[in-house]
Amino acid sequence: ADRKWSKGQRYLSDSEEVMGPRVSRSSMPGQDHEENRGTTLFMDKDAMKETVRNNLLKEPWDVSKLYKHEGIWQAIARSPHFDKITLSVIAMNAIWIGVDTDSNSASVLLE
Repeated sequence: ADRKWSKGQRYLSDSEEVMGPRVSRSSMPGQDHEENRGTTLFMDKDAMKETVRNNLLKEPWDVSKLYKHEGIWQAIARSPHFDKITLSVIAMNAIWIGVDTDSNSASVLLE
């Protein structure tokens, strides 16, 4: 997995990649701690804009890049028709569960 390193050589969480580093409660405005003076609750707007730009320019995740490049099964799995059929089956299943639940007059749904 591609993880990003911070200056302190630790993994950045997903929220830190998008929103910037977390700010502890002790550094919140209105509290007089000498070591935390000058810090704010929110990230610098220019840094946040840069982070958003970088995230928008990232190539979106595509699991099909991990598939093999030859054979019928990878061709089926990469097919847009397969995506549409799969989502249709899921939607029909959800509709069927709703209809079955509504039409079941038993006190327990398993009856």
